[in-house]
Amino acid sequence: MDRKEKPRLAIIAQNIVPYHAPLYQKLSTNEKLDVIVYYCDKAGLKPKYHKTFACKVSWNEALLDNYRFKFLKNFWPSVSGRASAQRFNPTIIWYLLRHRYDFVLLQNYTSITTWLVVFCTLFIKTRILFRGEGNVPKSESKIAKLAKKCILGLLSSISCIVFYSCSGNYEYFLRYGCNKKKLHLMHCCVDNEFFKGQRILNESQKMKTREFYNLSSTCCLLVNVGRFDTNKRQADLIEATDKVQKLGKDLGLIFVGDGPLRRNCELLAEQKKLSNVKFCGFLTPENVCHVYSISDIAVLCSGYDYSPKTISEAVVFDLPVISTANVGTIGDMICPGENALVYQAGDVDSLTKSIQKLTDDINLRRAFGHRSGQLSNQWSLINATKAFEDAVLAVN
Repeated sequence: MDRKEKPRLAIIAQNIVPYHAPLYQKLSTNEKLDVIVYYCDKAGLKPKYHKTFACKVSWNEALLDNYRFKFLKNFWPSVSGRASAQRFNPTIIWYLLRHRYDFVLLQNYTSITTWLVVFCTLFIKTRILFRGEGNVPKSESKIAKLAKKCILGLLSSISCIVFYSCSGNYEYFLRYGCNKKKLHLMHCCVDNEFFKGQRILNESQKMKTREFYNLSSTCCLLVNVGRFDTNKRQADLIEATDKVQKLGKDLGLIFVGDGPLRRNCELLAEQKKLSNVKFCGFLTPENVCHVYSISDIAVLCSGYDYSPKTISEAVVFDLPVISTANVGTIGDMICPGENALVYQAGDVDSLTKSIQKLTDDINLRRAFGHRSGQLSNQWSLINATKAFEDAVLAVN
């Protein structure tokens, strides 16, 4: 098909994100849409200290392969406040006016650039697509709810499609006034093919990897991947692991990630005198796969999580899941009684019982793990790409 015959899509991206780039690559290689990505900032392109992780972070340059992209000059970099709001790229107006794309995909409503794009589309025929992560909060002020209703209601009214990623995200958009008819599922996912390939590569190296991390070859190993902050609640997992180990269970624990509370958690683990515990720090995706390959149970203990990609990764490795309840993918990727045990965040006793239940019952772990593998095939990059393309082509 000639490029001119394809719907032309401009994607506005805040910065390089390893979970988003595979979608851009897949959309481009499928050749059903003529895609270009406009990056509003170069964050992630070069190693840079990241406050959230409390370490230097940079992503593999392969995340820029196989699709067209352009970095826009950001006139509001490195200032305090929410990172997503720190995007002011007035040159996007020139590109939109010059190229007159058929569609523009917005993925954020807090940045100035988003509203520059919205304003510009009022004068050209480019149609707006919108996607954004979010769950219904446990508690919310009337002012905050009203503000979100105004903003998301407006975006819904001017968008031809609003993409939601999971059940929790669907309820979120409905709560804030989005038109139900405009909501289309674009699956919460990771690059399953990459992780499946890594799983195969690591299959024969499990014993060596456990030796590398000084972990017992026989212990049932829990894995937690994420930032060390107040929301992620890794201390709860340390407390629960301590209780199970004191019952004489052969249990291990490995953490992947960094953040402001990492040292506190390390000290807590030392104080509890935990055995078979490892803090790996920030790892590349390839090295995270080494850890998944030697693990037996994936644990998410966050106070809330919109759509935890670390669980999307873990289920590719057929890992059973223990998760808190306030997570957007409950019922989608995290199915209680099918591949997961679910508890209320902060309830260490319930977390302890869940760990003990899966540790004691290898058949239950295997059944849950098998179901995890099935769910990972459903919530895949291939399905997400197809859902996106079908929705866009239907309104073109």
